[in-house]
Amino acid sequence: MSENGLMTVSEAANYLGIAVGTLRVWCHEHRGGLQYVKLGGSSIRFRKEDLDTFINAGVQAAPETETEYGEADAPEAEEVANEEDGLAEAALAAEADATGVPD
Repeated sequence: MSENGLMTVSEAANYLGIAVGTLRVWCHEHRGGLQYVKLGGSSIRFRKEDLDTFINAGVQAAPETETEYGEADAPEAEEVANEEDGLAEAALAAEADATGVPD
């Protein structure tokens, strides 16, 4: 980082943990509100606080509980149990058919 507190594209990319080319594309496409300082021509620099703001804007809260189903489409426990019973019965029937032994 230079004395004026500005990072080069390479330093900023390293700070974000991404490739320099990716950072250049993000800047060109104005992706995610990433702020940078244009020094003239095509020379750009980044302030650490702007990079931190960009990082924090992408932080999402983890779900309170991890489940196979989202809250809106979660089946009732009885439905899941019935489905599992049906699968078990189908597996036994297929095994009986394969071995020729009736259940």
